[in-house]
Amino acid sequence: MTINVRCAQLPTDPSGYTWWAENGNMVITTAAAIVVGGVVAIATAGTGVPAMIASGMAAGAAGGFTGGAVGTALAGGNFGDAMNAGLQGAAIGSISGAFGAAAGGLAATAVGNAIGSSFGGFWAGALQGVAGGAAGGFTGGSIGAWLNGASFGDGLLVGLKGAGMGAAIGGLIGGISNGIKAKSSKNYSIIDLRELQGGSNPTLSENQLEQFTANEFNIIEGNKNISDITVRPPSGSFTFKGVFYNKEVGAFAGATDPSFWTGKVSVHIAPVVTQNPIYLKGVLIHELTHAHHYYLGLNNNYSTGKFRNSSEYTAINAQLDYYKSFNSNNPFITSLIQGCNNYLLRFTNPTPIQFPYPYVGRVVFVK
Repeated sequence: MTINVRCAQLPTDPSGYTWWAENGNMVITTAAAIVVGGVVAIATAGTGVPAMIASGMAAGAAGGFTGGAVGTALAGGNFGDAMNAGLQGAAIGSISGAFGAAAGGLAATAVGNAIGSSFGGFWAGALQGVAGGAAGGFTGGSIGAWLNGASFGDGLLVGLKGAGMGAAIGGLIGGISNGIKAKSSKNYSIIDLRELQGGSNPTLSENQLEQFTANEFNIIEGNKNISDITVRPPSGSFTFKGVFYNKEVGAFAGATDPSFWTGKVSVHIAPVVTQNPIYLKGVLIHELTHAHHYYLGLNNNYSTGKFRNSSEYTAINAQLDYYKSFNSNNPFITSLIQGCNNYLLRFTNPTPIQFPYPYVGRVVFVK
């Protein structure tokens, strides 16, 4: 009797290379392209596409070099082989990174232009991040795969995976960074205690404050992306004897506070300010000027520090011009003017730049 015995054939790798040696370069280069297309493009938003491309090339080259060198070393290659593979990976990574960053930056910019200043904060940043990350991840991932020898179909699959990962990463990073930027650009009306004299009328309720704002400025909640007009203190602050306080600025008369999530602003007026209509109108001129700057999207076009300084300088000049328009030696008016002048001493060498301006005062933007 004959017995047939079949021996199982174990898979072999006749080249002696591991899977990582064959594919590690593409994996790490593609991952770098995803990060470049999503995170780098969004993190450098506002610096221009050329800067994004330069950042993308650098990050892609670093990822590609790491993938080539580490993959070859793990496969048993010597130092020279690892360096050669790393340099080849760096070249491929820089190309895929450049294309990914360019695509991501252009997509994020296009979305930013489309949504304009209609809303901001986390959700606006997330939308830009998703668009930039998806475009950058797809472009960088697919190009990186093709340059590493992948077929057209496999390259497309890598690109689609990169688009999904890039969209997720870019959306999260873009949303958080834009939300933080919105909150960090909060503006305050610093108070001079001498300005508190003369406020002998009853404190206005929130509804009365809203009505006053509507009567004097034809502004109601919902206009110019103003979500709230209130006598409540802004986030991180408290009210004491009708005056707002926080650790950042001490006592202040009002604040324009953007939302982390939407970028819409709330206008806060200290209760004591509402006891005198002249003082109140001046502070409202100040805060509504800030709100108008947010509405124009100026906070997205300049660094946070430059925007805050420029917006404060313009707003305090508007408030000052209103008080000066009374042309009066009344002690209370004089104290209001002096308070504004004291505040202006915080700013030096302003450079005027014209832009649309809805209220009284000089049109100034600090460089």
